[in-house]
Amino acid sequence: AVLIAIAVLAIGVTEQTQMRLLLPTAAVGIVGFFVLWGVGQGGVGDRLSPAVAAVVIGLLARVLALKLGAPQLVVAVPAALILL
Repeated sequence: AVLIAIAVLAIGVTEQTQMRLLLPTAAVGIVGFFVLWGVGQGGVGDRLSPAVAAVVIGLLARVLALKLGAPQLVVAVPAALILL
């Protein structure tokens, strides 16, 4: 989880995300990773697990971006890149 957070932070810095959005973006990435892992452990399959995680990341990014007054993609893209 720590490495996922560092990766999402690095992606956010690379994409020149505002400093106030970096930690929330990392939190969304960590949640997405745990959803990916949990759904995969549930035996759903290697193709459906990333899809479920992407939906969760997108929903969380939307809610978080609305609260922080930022575009959704600024939060969603760095967090979703861990799925690649």
